[in-house]
Amino acid sequence: MISKTTLALLVFGLISSPVLAAQEKMACKNPRRGYLVTFDDMAKSFHVGVPPGSDTLYKVESVESDKDGLLVKGKTVKGGPGFVAYFGVKKRIEFIDGGQVIQTDPCE
Repeated sequence: MISKTTLALLVFGLISSPVLAAQEKMACKNPRRGYLVTFDDMAKSFHVGVPPGSDTLYKVESVESDKDGLLVKGKTVKGGPGFVAYFGVKKRIEFIDGGQVIQTDPCE
């Protein structure tokens, strides 16, 4: 018979593993300052902290995965440009307006 403690640890392990694996983070810089980006695949949420600690939520429109890593596409706030975040070998965020890249922020 399995003890309650063992059962709780098994359940916690099964639940927490996918959650931990589903979150991506990167530190990015634009010409004015640095900021932290967090993408949660389970909740499909994309948070940008400028400065760290004050999060802005961007709208996620699609999530793709390819050989180079994870791509998150969406819209910024208040009618601003679109974005593509690259969580892969070459981490970066591109901001897009009218189909053209208007700014690229390097990330690590």
